[in-house]
Amino acid sequence: MKFTLILSLAILSHTTFSQKLYKDKSSTLSSISNKGYSCSKDSRDPNIYTFRQYDNYGEALVQLTFEGNYLRKAVYIHQDPTKTLTRLRDVYAKTTDSEADTFNPPSNGSGSGIASHTPYYDGKARFEANNNYSSSRYTFTVILLD
Repeated sequence: MKFTLILSLAILSHTTFSQKLYKDKSSTLSSISNKGYSCSKDSRDPNIYTFRQYDNYGEALVQLTFEGNYLRKAVYIHQDPTKTLTRLRDVYAKTTDSEADTFNPPSNGSGSGIASHTPYYDGKARFEANNNYSSSRYTFTVILLD
């Protein structure tokens, strides 16, 4: 029984994808809540919410920035520096030829590109990965463009 539970959790942890983001604030927050995560509002800025996410990239602290009722940006902060570039690589792997032309290959620990219909967001978004070892800043950013 214990082995089955551990095996199930291991399989589930490798098949869980990132939290889907929506342009609408209430849809995004509901989706996060439905996945079992608790989202908290920043005490200094009511437009910023954070939650801790566990997916196939490991653990990430996610910061959502809203403008009114619209999501503008999501920042995934990792402790493992390899995860930011892995997220960007996985977005790039699913792009169309024209979208692939917008991607800048990671150099000096950062890369970016524009893509639509990704596991993160169904609309058009700019994706940025920062893997700067000198500043210990390991972020993957999704900026909604539509």
